[in-house]
Amino acid sequence: MDRLPDELLMHIIYQAIGGRGDRSRTNFACVARRWQAIAEAKNWRFFFLPSREIDRFAKMLARVPSRREALRKIYCLIDVCSEPTDGRQYVDFYDSSGGEESHPESTRFTRAIYTLFEALAGGDEDAQPPLNLKLKLQIASSGIYPITIERFLRIVPLDGHRKTLPTVRYIESLKITFRGRSLHPAAAATILAALPCLGALCMPLEPRGPQSFTAAHLRAPHLHAVSRHLETSNYTNLQELKISNSSLSPLAGINPALHKLSQSAPLVNLWLFGNWFLSPALFWPAGTPSSTDKPFWPKLQSLHIRASSRFPDTKSATGGFDFLEKDEAYRYAMGWDPPPVEPAAFDLLVSSMSKAVLQMPALRVLTVKIKRDHVRDPRLDTGACDYDICVECLDSGEESAVMRYREGREADKVNAQSYRRWRVWLLSPVDWSPSWKIRQLWQQFVGPDGITGTKTAEEMY
Repeated sequence: MDRLPDELLMHIIYQAIGGRGDRSRTNFACVARRWQAIAEAKNWRFFFLPSREIDRFAKMLARVPSRREALRKIYCLIDVCSEPTDGRQYVDFYDSSGGEESHPESTRFTRAIYTLFEALAGGDEDAQPPLNLKLKLQIASSGIYPITIERFLRIVPLDGHRKTLPTVRYIESLKITFRGRSLHPAAAATILAALPCLGALCMPLEPRGPQSFTAAHLRAPHLHAVSRHLETSNYTNLQELKISNSSLSPLAGINPALHKLSQSAPLVNLWLFGNWFLSPALFWPAGTPSSTDKPFWPKLQSLHIRASSRFPDTKSATGGFDFLEKDEAYRYAMGWDPPPVEPAAFDLLVSSMSKAVLQMPALRVLTVKIKRDHVRDPRLDTGACDYDICVECLDSGEESAVMRYREGREADKVNAQSYRRWRVWLLSPVDWSPSWKIRQLWQQFVGPDGITGTKTAEEMY
């Protein structure tokens, strides 16, 4: 049995001892026999761990330390749905009062995280092999699922006092998946602080609180908790980073924080998805000398940004900051249609992007897609969002993500050359063309035949 894949072996044990493949209906005796079989197995590297069984998992690791040394991957399913107390099926609604500590779903999430980290933090961490941890947040399928007003998860006090999350240094990969939920900034920052040796991170974030209409109205913007953490932390092993923002508001201060992180972390792949407030601060922060020999992302090979937020106006872009002005915050709060793209703001963004690429010696693919409205355009993307502005910088041999979806035309072919290519696709009416300054920046990097310039929808199709 030790030669079988761990995932298949786990499924066989579930069925053999009476689980019948349904992990939610196993009785106490079946669960006890299953954990006994797991404890006696050799070289058990993979665990599927429902949150209700984390206590058993912790006791097994304490009783059989050898199981800890074989661990390579844990898939933890955290059920954060509140139990119905009046016979009705429902989940908690979004609470703007800030009093989340009394709600059971937050406490359930916190208790699962603390118990799991306490179990993993035991033993000699220096002798532990690298561990991949995947967390999936789940609600009951029978409950009402109000995505837009659903409450979000955070780290809350337990047992009347606030506990410190144990530090686990041998977790090298953390991936959090969700069904329409995101992590509260306090929860995300607390979890990140407990994992100082991450090499890969995938996390959905929710910017509630730090960037709000009230903060912008008072002209006292606050840094997002994750922005503050990334700005002050030193992740020397972080090579892959994927951040998704599922809220309608941007993550305040995240762009300069990521830029500062690039100075210490050996990032190779960076993905930024969701409602991203795309500003020049990510590529060329305010105060950066016009000419510098220090690489921005020395080892970065792939940078993908899918921004579905409103495009910043000239005032915000030229300020170099990452916060919304009063009128912008009001548009976000009211859900108004985005204003037209200002050529000066777009020119500044492309200019900062072009200067930054000159400082990325290992870059192979840069793709920035911007969505400004909710009109689907299946010609560009097969995902949940389609985009009407796309900026690409490709190394020789890399295929264009935009050209790949052209219907009835030959796919993008790259000639054998050492130059990188710039493309700017404008699938919405934007009165913009590369300025002489931008063309000079492109000329330094891509050579005389590498500037493709801009194309509109009519020219493309």
